[in-house]
Amino acid sequence: MKKFFTLFWALTFLLGGLAYAQNYSGLAAKTNRLSAEKTIPNTKGSKAIDPTTTITCSSLWINGITQILEFTMTYHQSDAEYMDGLKMVFPAGMVPNVAGTSDPLTTDIDPDTDVSLNLTITGQTVFWGVDTYSGYGAYRSGTFNFQVSVTNTDLVGNQTINYTVYGDGWGSEPHTATGSVVISKAPEHDLAVIEIVPNVVLSGATITPQVTVQNHGASNETT
Repeated sequence: MKKFFTLFWALTFLLGGLAYAQNYSGLAAKTNRLSAEKTIPNTKGSKAIDPTTTITCSSLWINGITQILEFTMTYHQSDAEYMDGLKMVFPAGMVPNVAGTSDPLTTDIDPDTDVSLNLTITGQTVFWGVDTYSGYGAYRSGTFNFQVSVTNTDLVGNQTINYTVYGDGWGSEPHTATGSVVISKAPEHDLAVIEIVPNVVLSGATITPQVTVQNHGASNETT
């Protein structure tokens, strides 16, 4: 009788323990297979236009002519504030022209959207794109070159072009970046060799070489 009683309690204890273990495991947090998947942080809306967004110019101005100014723009952001537009205001005496100016400013990330970097010129103001904070943007980030044709009259000293870059309003404030480009006057004489004739000479031949140079400076002198 004692052995039977002891065996009964042992079985009761064992069955009770198993029931408790099953119940406890049922209450424990379940592991979701998808929780182990790689997640991509949501940065959209947490970044604005980076202050390292800049525009530079490699050209020098010359009076009395229509010339092409060569610009380089670097647009920086962190996948939140795409570029909607760019405005450049040129100084008096440096009149921008439609012909010869980049249109569009650069390639759109999605030409089928309502936002594009098309050209508009009003007086001294050159504008590409929109300034309405569209939420879509036309350019993500990177560095590109563009041109502006200008006709120069009675310029003196350094010329300053002020610009405003417009984001699409999707990221954090500020949604614009401003700056300026300073263009200096070209030197009076800036000679460059543009041709040498002949360019191939056989051994022992007698030749009269000719060198053609061109003045790319501000002076009209050719000699």
